[in-house]
Amino acid sequence: MVKGLFAAAVLFVASVSVRADTLVGYWDMNSTLNRSAGTSGSLSVVVASLGIEYVGWGAGSDKNLVAGYPIGESLHFTNLATVVEVGHITLSNLNFTGLVNPAISFAVKSNPGFQLEDSFTVDYWNGSQWVSSNLQKPSTSYEVITHTFTGGELDGVANASIRISFSTVVAVVDTMDVDNIQVNAVPEPGTLALAGMGLAAAVVIWRRRRE
Repeated sequence: MVKGLFAAAVLFVASVSVRADTLVGYWDMNSTLNRSAGTSGSLSVVVASLGIEYVGWGAGSDKNLVAGYPIGESLHFTNLATVVEVGHITLSNLNFTGLVNPAISFAVKSNPGFQLEDSFTVDYWNGSQWVSSNLQKPSTSYEVITHTFTGGELDGVANASIRISFSTVVAVVDTMDVDNIQVNAVPEPGTLALAGMGLAAAVVIWRRRRE
């Protein structure tokens, strides 16, 4: 009987934990850049341009919203008559200790006018340089974009940095809204095994005391 409970506990914890993401950081953008939920991370915004640039607050979205948080504002970017624009939304001090396959997701929309060239990427700091991956271009209505870091890129890193980057060359008018930024990861397999063993041991002790 005890052996059966032991095995069941291990299987139960492993199967549940594999599916459960850990919320590392969440920013709802409701008139602040402070982290709203999660366990680590800070957010900063830097935009440089040759042209008229405005960074403020826009209408938020319910997409990628963490339960319990209200729909509020978005981080809103506007540029007019821009020759060149480069912007970064940088998440620093992210703690992925004991976690693997970190992922960043966020709600975004864009309403570009004439543009000669633009780019939209997610980057991570590998210790010596930023490594970029191209993202799909935002549409004119809110959608959720997700990027997962694989291949050990940020697995277990205790002080990681991720950023959303965008650039524009020769734009008449361009707007972009970003909202509800989440960073998630999953527990390492070894951590799951220890959790399962711990629960199984507790079940065994409880059973023996009853007997």
